[in-house]
Amino acid sequence: VLLKHENVVAAITGQRERVFPIIDVDNYVYVAYLPLAHILELSCELLVYYSGMKCGYSSPQTLTDQSTAIKKGHKGDLQVLRPHVMSCVPAILDRIHKTVNEKINQANFFQRQLFYLSCKIKAKRLEQGFESSHLDQWIFSRFNQLVLGGRVQAMLCGGAILSEDTQRFIQATLCVKLFQGYGLTETCAAGTIADQYDTSAGRAGYPLVCCEIRLENWDEGRYKNTDKPNPRGEILIGGKVVAAGYFGKAEQENNNFKEINGTRYFRTGDIGEFMSDGTIKIIDRKKDLVKLRGGEYVSLTKVEMSISKLP
Repeated sequence: VLLKHENVVAAITGQRERVFPIIDVDNYVYVAYLPLAHILELSCELLVYYSGMKCGYSSPQTLTDQSTAIKKGHKGDLQVLRPHVMSCVPAILDRIHKTVNEKINQANFFQRQLFYLSCKIKAKRLEQGFESSHLDQWIFSRFNQLVLGGRVQAMLCGGAILSEDTQRFIQATLCVKLFQGYGLTETCAAGTIADQYDTSAGRAGYPLVCCEIRLENWDEGRYKNTDKPNPRGEILIGGKVVAAGYFGKAEQENNNFKEINGTRYFRTGDIGEFMSDGTIKIIDRKKDLVKLRGGEYVSLTKVEMSISKLP
């Protein structure tokens, strides 16, 4: 992907406007552990450097006490650095979800029931926009300490679809602000990010100030931007964040870029639905749909997510 400095600057401008209102730049520490080839990590690190935040480096192999490169009985980088902010991908959060559940299942019946009941109560209050300070103090605050080092306040998640169950579980048990976002390498990870007041789950947030988003009809999949009650269609992201194109042999894919009314757009291949409050929800992906003999389409992404929830 051919990215210009203009693309990166535009992207981090939008990301900063959405996430940084709750960031204490002078005192917070960011942990960088994803490869720099991952556009989300690259954007976050550049934004950290621009803002003057402190940054510590790690890797997926040394991040937690249970990581593969950490000897038994030794601490992972999260426990040593104790960051306040981190970026992540759904696979990491799914792993945390599974790990915490396994530990809870080892507890006695009363403790298990108390934990899961508290989770349901807090998740319901989160949907209503309320905090649960007593539950955090008595039950959940120690999980942030055990898993993340005890000081993580905000997590930015992108790269794939995050299930609603995992999102609510992480928000409830780890007591963090989880900014669910959507973007691609071709748009410098910029597209949408939920703000700190968004209480919805399973959505990718609001469009950033640095880009424009529109939905294009996909007749074969029966998605139209005139659908009721909410418009649906293939997501197109436009603006200064859109890359110049592909490099080398990948140039044949440049037909995914198009110009509309003087603005350059990228066809993402993802099917989105605009909700009434302005947030967008990723509901399908064109390349992941398989047509059965009867003419019915099945989403491989939804099948994969359903299987991953099985014990």
